[in-house]
This record gives sequence, structure tokens and C-alpha cells, in this order.
Amino acid sequence: MASLNQTMYVEVNSVDTMDIITVDKAKLLLHLSKNKDKHHNTFIEIQSGYRKKVIKELELRLKDVRDNKKINLCFNLPEPADHTEDYESAIEMLQWCIKDTVQITKSNYDNFIRDKWSWSSNFSATSGLYCEKTM
Repeated sequence: MASLNQTMYVEVNSVDTMDIITVDKAKLLLHLSKNKDKHHNTFIEIQSGYRKKVIKELELRLKDVRDNKKINLCFNLPEPADHTEDYESAIEMLQWCIKDTVQITKSNYDNFIRDKWSWSSNFSATSGLYCEKTM
């Protein structure tokens, strides 16, 4: 199988120069699968860090209750979101496609190849709060 560094485009539609490209379906599936695995593994790590912070906050709140201090049950811990389903949906659609090549838009390219989604900024911000490497 060809490496991902090789050109993925087979043809560019002349409609709006680079608005739609035709790509090799197998290469796209491989790339999407790698991105999905990376995202899912990162989510698992973030979720672990989130749970540790929740436990720490709950223990502090419980100590305050036991020490007859003011009770504060408000938490400002954004819950990490798992977007693995976005990858799985794209992968399943491609698996059902009977052609060896598929056309994708610039938006699809940004999502599938560049791994830039509408939720990417929020995911990165949450990752910074809970990622084990930063704790």
C-alpha cells in the first residue's frame, strides 16, 4: 500500500479549482482510521484526567462538609467530549461506497485529512485542562 505522504488526489474538478477533489478511497479510509484512533486515545487520556480532578474536587467538598465549613457544590469542570462517532460515521459511509475513488469537498478535506473539525478548538482546550502530561 502506498504511504500517506504520496499524493492523495487523482483529479481536481474545474468547478472552483480546489473546492472538490477526487481521492483514493483506501488511502482516505486509512488516514481517517488513524485520526480516529488518535482522537479516541487522546479522549481516554483526557477522560482519566477529568475523573481525577472530579474526585479531588469531591474530596475537598466532602472535607468542607465534615469540617462544618460553607458547602459549595458548584463545579466548573467542563466535561470532555468524545467525537469518535464523527470519524466512525465518515468511515462507514466510505465503506459503503462501491467506487475506488471518492469526491470530497474542502470542508471534508479539512475534517478527514487535516483533522480540523468544528469542535477541534474546544477539544484542544479541554485536553489542556485534563491531559495527564500537563497535570
